[in-house]
This record gives sequence, C-alpha cells and structure tokens, in this order.
Amino acid sequence: MTAGHRQAIVDHWPDAAGRTKLLMAGGGDVADPIGGPLEVYRRCSEQIATGVRSHAEQIAAELV
Repeated sequence: MTAGHRQAIVDHWPDAAGRTKLLMAGGGDVADPIGGPLEVYRRCSEQIATGVRSHAEQIAAELV
C-alpha cells in the first residue's frame, strides 16, 4: 500500500511491474495507523475503501 511495498514486489518479481499498482489514486501511500488514535485508523480505512473502489471501477471499465 506504499511505494516501498510496490518496489519490494517489483524487485522480487520484475515481470509484475506492469500489473502492480499503488492502492491510492495519484500514487500516494496509504497512511500507517499503527500506534495512532482511533481517528487515524478511520482515515486509513477510508483511504483503503476509496482506493479499492477506484480500482474496481477501472477494472469494470476495462471489461466492457
């Protein structure tokens, strides 16, 4: 969910580069909520939900 996670995948499996994307539109990282208050976890959850929705819409559009 971060550029570092993506890079680790691509480093290990270079042929996955074209199929490996960040969750957030625009390439931003999902915030790490570890150790934060409940509101930080809520914001992280919203980021994940938004990213998943965006990718699902893109995939659905490609299937048409």
